[in-house]
Amino acid sequence: MISLILVIVAVAIAFLVGMWLGMAMSLSQKEPKPPREITESEREQILEVLRQRRTIQALKLYRKCSGASLKQAAEAIEELKKQLN
Repeated sequence: MISLILVIVAVAIAFLVGMWLGMAMSLSQKEPKPPREITESEREQILEVLRQRRTIQALKLYRKCSGASLKQAAEAIEELKKQLN
């Protein structure tokens, strides 16, 4: 009987810990804030790097200038690449 009670308590504790961890993880996955607009000179620098076919460097530069997430920067760089073509 005591074993059954201990198992029930252990399952309840495991459930509560799982719920707590799930909530903590969902809170940490917030939507990133929008990047700031890049200046015209920053845009020209990034375009120059893209003309040299250095996409990774352009991504890094865009992120440094705008504070964008990797996903936001990749989307912006793709748009800038289209302007070059």
